Formats: sequence, C-alpha cells, structure tokens
Amino acid sequence: MEFRPIAIPDRELVRRCRAEDPHEASDYAFTYHYPFVDIPRTETRIAESSGCVIFRWNEDGGFRHFFPLGGGDKRKALAELRDHCRRQGIRLRVSSMSADEAAFLQDSLPGKWIVRANRDEFDYVYRMRDLADLPGRRYQSRRSFVNRFTSCGDWCYEPIAEGNVDDCRTVLRRWQEEKVADGKPFPETLAEEAVATLRILDGYFALGLVGGVLRRCGEPVAFAIGERLTPDMTLLAYEKALPSVCGAFQTGDREFVRLCCADSAFVNRSWDEGMEGLRLMKTIYHPVRMIEKWVAEESG
Repeated sequence: MEFRPIAIPDRELVRRCRAEDPHEASDYAFTYHYPFVDIPRTETRIAESSGCVIFRWNEDGGFRHFFPLGGGDKRKALAELRDHCRRQGIRLRVSSMSADEAAFLQDSLPGKWIVRANRDEFDYVYRMRDLADLPGRRYQSRRSFVNRFTSCGDWCYEPIAEGNVDDCRTVLRRWQEEKVADGKPFPETLAEEAVATLRILDGYFALGLVGGVLRRCGEPVAFAIGERLTPDMTLLAYEKALPSVCGAFQTGDREFVRLCCADSAFVNRSWDEGMEGLRLMKTIYHPVRMIEKWVAEESG
C-alpha cells in the first residue's frame, strides 16, 4: 500500500469507487480532499487497496484514515491498512464511518478499539424543496434576508462558466479583505479554506462540478459550488458571500439549490466543525436528518 498526493486524475478513480459504493457522507466527495493536498495540517493522500480507495489526512501529529470506499474487498483493505500502519509505527485511526461500518471494522480487525460518534462532523441534510422555497413561518427570517437583497431589482444568478469564474475569485478575494477589515487577524483555518477554495475554482471544469454566481447591479457578491453525491443528493461544498452585502449569503444559497439541485431530493451541507455559530446557521435551515459519523482508534 502506498499513499500518494491526491491529484485531479484521481477523480475518475474515486468516481468509479463511489458508483460501486454510494456514500451520502460529504467526507467521500473528491472535492473535500483534492484541494487540501499541500496544506500542511491536512496533506491529503490517497491509496488503492483490494479494489477500494482509502483517503488519509495529516491530523494532530498522526494520521486520520477514512473507511475504504469502493466495491472491492473492504475486509482485506482494512487488514492491509493496519499492516501498513504497523510497519510505519502509526496508530491506526479510522474516521467518517457509519455505525455499521464501525462495527464492520471491529469485526474485521479484532483488538482493542476506542469507538465514538463524532458529533462535530455529522452532516446536515435538507430537503431540496425547503431550501429552494423557504416555506412557512420557520423560514421567515431567511426569506427576510432574501427579500432585502432582491428588493433592489437589479440582481441575477448565473451558472459558473469560463466567462465568469474570475468573478468567483474576485468574491473570494473581497471576502478575505472584509474578514480582516476591522484589524482582526485572519484565522489559520479560514486562510486554509481560502487556499482550498481557490484551488477548487482553478480546477472547476476539470473536476466536473456545479455552481453559480450571484450578482447585484452587475457586481459579483456570492458564489457556491457543489458536487453530486448520490442520485438523489447534491453536496453544497464551497460557498462565499460578501459579509457587507445584506442577504447575499441567503440568496446565494437559495439560488444555488434552484439552479444546481433541481433534480436532487436532498442537499447535504456538510458538518459544523463544532463551531457554535456555524452550528446555529445550519440548524436554522431545519435539516431533515443528520448523517452520523463514527471514529475508531486502536488502543493497544
């Protein structure tokens, strides 16, 4: 087993494995690994084993491995992974598993394991129609933001294309500038997120993504990018809106769903990283369910 830096050509390999082994969790989307390949705190890597692929991240001075993805022999892939870790002197840690996958891991690799649910990485899943229509009283505050934005009359939402991808880069740059306009330092995690988002924009067309750009008075103020996870679920993976433009974030969300998710029943908006503000924002859009994720670490 050899872990190598993940690259755009690996997209086809991952797509094939996902077709064989559909997975709703955002962790198995190619767009959540590729752009972090040379970010020191992550350094995403990929390996092939027994007809499956395994992602690996740098994490807390060790490594975080993801459950094997694909239609191959997962039991054998897990055994090869443990052998690899032992040769490298690495304690095996496997994350982003369903409860059934965590049980399969323990059955496949008998031993002492510390297993827990990782609430900070549970994915939020929404009905597409709820995000597209913002119906009823419970979405009233979201509609209010959209109404403030659209009341100007001169606005539009358009698919990302060769002619406007630079406008997304402009939004990303201005978003960074506004985040530090009050003199606060730019957090490391946001800086890494900005680098990853720029890499996604640079590879947008080669990666086969879907997305859109929001304009007001001709100026780009928000964009969003997603990827199909399963036949009935789309992932909203990357989004940026100018904090200074009231309602741009909420309107950009709604229009992305209307444009890019019309043939999906559900939208996955990923996890909240345990951040209180992000958890609140994801909660007020009223998810219909959460995708649980479990992590297991060898304890001896």
